[in-house]
Amino acid sequence: MGFAQDMREMATELLTEFDERSVKAKLRVITEGAWNPAIGENDPQTVTESDLTGVASSYAQSLINGSSVQSGDVKFVSTFEPVPTQADKVLLDGFEYGIENIKPYAYTGLDAVIAFEMQLRK
Repeated sequence: MGFAQDMREMATELLTEFDERSVKAKLRVITEGAWNPAIGENDPQTVTESDLTGVASSYAQSLINGSSVQSGDVKFVSTFEPVPTQADKVLLDGFEYGIENIKPYAYTGLDAVIAFEMQLRK
């Protein structure tokens, strides 16, 4: 087993240990339905939700600049699965957040992703 895989397992273990929420965060993926020529419109969209294991924190006051980081933004570091995209939503502490930015963490940048840091905004 390589170092990157060891780091992936360690990150998952730590994020799981420190995720103390009674209600897990969720990743909501909305997929638009394909065009259906028989009915002349798109098929209904599908919504899937997956548990997210991770830790949320607020941004330091010195990082809040009103544009790239706004007051109320949340930093969320999650395990490597499921893989988020900016089109997805995160359900956290009773609120739905959009994903403004996603930063994957990898040991060298070429290895498997260890974890994701997401910037969430209501």
